[in-house]
Amino acid sequence: MQLTQVVKGIKCEIKGKEKDILTIEHDSKNVNKGALFVCLSGKTTSGELYVAEAIQNGAVAIMVDNTCSKQLIKEHVDKCTFIIVNTPIRESFALACKNLYYANRTIPKIIGVTGTNGKTTISFMIANGLRAAGYSVGIIGTSGIFVNGEQIRGEGLTTPDPAELYQTLAFFDDIFVDYVVMEVSAHALYLDKLCGLNFEYGIFTNLTEDHLDYFVDMENYGKAKAKFFSMVDKAIFNIDDEFGTKLYDQFVGYKKSVSLYSGDYIYENKNNKTIIHYENKKIMLQSYLKGVYNSTNTTEAFAVLTEIIKDNKKIKLAFKNLQKIDGRYNEFVSKNHGLVILDFAHTPDGLEKILTSARTLVKGNGVLFSVFGCGGNRDKEKRHIMGEVAGRLADYTFISIDNPRFEDEKIVMADVESGIKKLTNNYTIVMPRSVAILKAYLSSSKNDVIVVSGKGTEPYYEVMGEKRLYREDLVIKSIIDKFDRKGN
Repeated sequence: MQLTQVVKGIKCEIKGKEKDILTIEHDSKNVNKGALFVCLSGKTTSGELYVAEAIQNGAVAIMVDNTCSKQLIKEHVDKCTFIIVNTPIRESFALACKNLYYANRTIPKIIGVTGTNGKTTISFMIANGLRAAGYSVGIIGTSGIFVNGEQIRGEGLTTPDPAELYQTLAFFDDIFVDYVVMEVSAHALYLDKLCGLNFEYGIFTNLTEDHLDYFVDMENYGKAKAKFFSMVDKAIFNIDDEFGTKLYDQFVGYKKSVSLYSGDYIYENKNNKTIIHYENKKIMLQSYLKGVYNSTNTTEAFAVLTEIIKDNKKIKLAFKNLQKIDGRYNEFVSKNHGLVILDFAHTPDGLEKILTSARTLVKGNGVLFSVFGCGGNRDKEKRHIMGEVAGRLADYTFISIDNPRFEDEKIVMADVESGIKKLTNNYTIVMPRSVAILKAYLSSSKNDVIVVSGKGTEPYYEVMGEKRLYREDLVIKSIIDKFDRKGN
């Protein structure tokens, strides 16, 4: 595609000759011949530092913002065409990707889900319901990219960068996908990854402490989430969440509320079944997912499905036959030891909800065990809070580590310990995670429940920039299988 077509609709000045653009890249290492290189700057580096490398690797055009060094342009304009944009460069990047990868296409109907917790679960619920009604459905989210239940890409960013996003949407268009259900992260919104998109429905789940290493405070985190609803035609809000109520009040347009108490969709959880009251009607939905928080997720998904499908029999059947969502409330049963629940819960709110739900499954005088850890180089403030949550809700906790990344794992675990030891001495620090799970399992009896949380089915363990192969569900299955075969 000609460069002038790639930058169509973007306020910019072009210095240099017309070029034929084959790809768009923001990482100079990925640049090949015919690429447009976009100079994005982060918190610690500037994209301008990599212009020479990009040109050497084959870039034929460079996109910069209007603050770019004039000397840099002067040095390289004879080798490469420069696009100097007068709008935010990340926004321009997204629009250029749309022009190149998605020109002359009709974007499928998109349903977006945002919030701290519940995005993946709700996305799969909606996709499952739409498929039951005969629609072809794509999913873009934390667990990967899926088409009609089949995974076509493994775990990556919750919301891909614009180039991958628009290429994925083009693929969905090629195979006649009717609906796309997309998890929308705060990072994606803050970084303008979604510019050029419009969402038929937008769902807000909740806002709880997470990602404050990036956003600094809850106000900035909330602002990023709120940005999403400027792109949404119809909105569903969980108004039991304080920020959800705020968004609901601010949203101008078609909107529905979900609540335990009062709203358009009022729900209750009875015996792990969700009963929803709406429009003078009542429906009971049941899936393998348990807990009040999953009733919230169920109701938000239902609020969208009932408007699109309008066939409650199909919706009920879809929830009953809900495909297992890897890492989201996965149960593992053994012969002689406790029930193991694997969940991605990695925030204070998420941990509180899964432990509260698991408590209802403990039998008689049984014990509720918690196995979890926090990640390194991320949101240090939530570590002691999660320790306090475990100390308050679990009978015994095995503190381990999530992804230490570049941080000393002992420091991370000590931060968690600082919270739990305020409330109880019933905890042990254990490394590695697999051993922590093993110790919890061997400590349990048939009346007990063990909650293993934080990583879900994340396929790696990140240490010093290295991603080492690791799957928590396989660890659990292996332990149960080994001791069941032995009969102990």
